Amino acid sequence: MNLKSFLSLVEIRTKIASMLPLLIGTLYGVHRFDFFNPLNFIFFFISLIFIDMATTAINHFYDFKNAKKEYGYNYDIHNPVKNYGLSNKTVIKTIIILLITAIISGVILYLRTNLLILLIGGLSFFVGITYSFGPIPISRTPFGELFSGFFMGFFIFFIATHIHLPTSQKIINLIYQNYNLIFEINIIELIYIFLASTPLILSISNIMLANNISDIEDDKKNDRYTLPIYIG
Repeated sequence: MNLKSFLSLVEIRTKIASMLPLLIGTLYGVHRFDFFNPLNFIFFFISLIFIDMATTAINHFYDFKNAKKEYGYNYDIHNPVKNYGLSNKTVIKTIIILLITAIISGVILYLRTNLLILLIGGLSFFVGITYSFGPIPISRTPFGELFSGFFMGFFIFFIATHIHLPTSQKIINLIYQNYNLIFEINIIELIYIFLASTPLILSISNIMLANNISDIEDDKKNDRYTLPIYIG
């Protein structure tokens, strides 16, 4: 696999959808709380972009393996596995490397922050994988816009703000200590973050909706029952 086929497999041009909440969330946190932790930012950036690339690669591979109609609607151009003649072994190996890199960076970030990051990160990883893989991937259901908008628009924004704060000023504190689980939440700050991230939630949902609208004919042929299929 060369660089061109790799960048096509992970659709590097679409990573702005995950990088934008990261950057805006970071700027919001710096402006609101006047804290910035460069190492935490770097580890979050690596984990985020690698899990995003892995999710996209899984989506392309899953579509390639399960396609019922492999002609028309520029299928051979839109699917990089088909377009570049990538072998199953190469794609799977690439996905595994991307996932391992994302997990390692995520675990390091958790060790540098608190338990909440581990829980949110684990949930996000799970949704990211099931979005493109499994018996019924989320991307093939009418809930794709909802999950992508909320998890990318809100959760990325929240983490991008949260990881820079010292323990005493964390928006949500989840600490396991001496067999006690301590949970603290600043409701007002959480509401502010949700309101600030709402444009991102809606924008990312709209990007997904526009993408599904453009693929509606292809999706009908391949039994992908996305939101536009139901809306008509």
